[in-house]
This record gives sequence, structure tokens and C-alpha cells, in this order.
Amino acid sequence: MVFVEAENIVKSFGSARPVRALDGLSLTVNHGEVFGLLGPNGSGKTTFVKCCLNIIFPSSGTLRILGYKPGHPATSRYVGYLPENPNFYDHLNGISFLHYHAELAGIPFTQRKKRVMEVLEQVHLEQSATHRRLRTYSKGMLQRIGLAQAIIAKPRLIFLDEPQTGLDPIGRRQIKDIMRDAVREGSAILFSSHVLGDVEDVADRVAIIDRGKVRKIAGLSELTDAADRLLIRLAPEKIHAPETDDPGYLEKIKIATANCNVSDVKLNDGLLTCIINNVDAVPDLVRSLALSGYRIYEVQHEKNSLEDVFLREFGELPVDRTHEAPNAIAPPS
Repeated sequence: MVFVEAENIVKSFGSARPVRALDGLSLTVNHGEVFGLLGPNGSGKTTFVKCCLNIIFPSSGTLRILGYKPGHPATSRYVGYLPENPNFYDHLNGISFLHYHAELAGIPFTQRKKRVMEVLEQVHLEQSATHRRLRTYSKGMLQRIGLAQAIIAKPRLIFLDEPQTGLDPIGRRQIKDIMRDAVREGSAILFSSHVLGDVEDVADRVAIIDRGKVRKIAGLSELTDAADRLLIRLAPEKIHAPETDDPGYLEKIKIATANCNVSDVKLNDGLLTCIINNVDAVPDLVRSLALSGYRIYEVQHEKNSLEDVFLREFGELPVDRTHEAPNAIAPPS
């Protein structure tokens, strides 16, 4: 089932000299999927999320959320949202805030306390913080309580805008675990992030957008397919091998690998790197090195990281980019 369906979405701001924040954007998010939105600042990520939530309205195009137009009452209970910069009722404490959202979500009174305690445990918010007012919370604590309100109703579709902002490495890992758990329970997640390693850890598919257009959209495994570079460790990681710094040592390796269909052979502190032109030649390469007397401790076919893909797409772009439209004013969630 398609949970988000966007076709040729355009969003313009201004009338005298309109700026297109979204320029014909099309994508889909499916049931049980973690979908990542990537792009430089000002690319249109937050604008698209706000269109999905009916906070702002597309200028043209077709947008469906759970089969309905954004903002349809039938979807309200089944959508969760964590904005990039949460603006909550900061006079409430954590417990009261979540009880309020549980009531808004239609959770029966007899079940609210149990559900509030469940989500507090999920987001790992300290017990001592739950009775403090939100205005005293740190950035990381606000992210945790914000995520708790986003998932309290067990929504079918969750929008997360930079959910790892302000969190330490442990907190970022916990957020990723929560996202995986939600998907296992049947939800779909659309999230944006500048922490590419986190996206790589959890996303099933990724859309790279630029100036409001989809530049590339593909499964994560397709984007980060194997590169043609091979890494071979000829010395243990914790043992420096002085002889490997000898230029003659590298020349001997080049001779040993001359017939193995490789190029750009380099050596650095026991780590041999080379470009292999045919993956089927890897066994021959390893055999040739072993027969020449080299001890091989590790062989790794290097993969393109999401960061590699991102830099290939945007490394050539100028620094001065079209700014994303100003944040739409919305009441606290």
C-alpha cells in the first residue's frame, strides 16, 4: 500500500518575484518502509513535509496521505510528526504533555497512563525529567519528548524532520532502534537528516532532492553498491610493518599482481589498495599474493558510502543556493 503519493508537486512563495521551493517533485512512500530525504539546506525537504501535513499548501500537483488529501480528518489519528525545531507548550511537564497528546490522539482514558509510560521508556527520557516543565529541557530532551508524542498513538505514518538533532551517539542509536520497531509494527517513516551515516543505517530507500526536484531516488543498496576498489591488509592492524614503507616492497607487489587485471596499486602502512577491473579476478589476486610470500590478514571490497553518493551529486554545486522558504507558522503540536 502507498502511504505517501506525491506527483509533480509545486510550491511557490511570493507573488512579485515568486520562488519555487518545490518544483515538480514526485515520490512515493510505501507501507513498512523507512524513506530518507536528503539534500543540501534549502533543497525543499521541510517544505515537502509541511505540505504532507497540511501546514502549508502546494501551489499545484497531486498529494495523497494514506489515500486522502493532506489534512483529511480520516488521517489525523494515523499520522505522527516531529518537527525540526519543536515548539511545545513549555509550561507543561513531560507527563502532562504526553497525557494531553494521548487525549488528542483518542487513546481511551483507562489506557493513557500505560501508553505514556511505554513511550517514555522507549525514548529513554530520564524519570527525573518527566515531572519538570518543558521549558527546562535541553535540546536532546526536547527531541526525546517530541519523538514520544509523535509515536504515542502508534501512527501508521510518521514524519521526522532531523530527528537526531541535539542527540549524542547513544541517543541517535536509540532513535534508530525506535524507527526500526515502528516499521516492524507496520508503520512507514519519512524522515530527513544531514547525518548521512544514520540514514545509511536505517533507510530502505532514499530520495536526493535539489532545488525542489528529485535528483535521484533509489534503494539504499542500489545507491551504495560496491566500488571497484579493493582493500587488502598485509599486516595486522595493531602492528606496524616497517618493511612495507620500502619503495622496493611496493614494486615487488606490483610485479606479483601484474597479471591480475588491477591498476592504481598503492601501499600505506601495510594496507594495499588497488582498482580491480573484474571482480572475478579477486581470487587470482589473493592467490598470487599468497604464492609470492605475502601474509594476507583482510580482504575487503570497498563500498560507496551514502556520503560518497551525496558528494558526487552536490560537490560541484556553488555555495550560494536558493534558500528554502521561511518556516510556516503553526500552532504547537
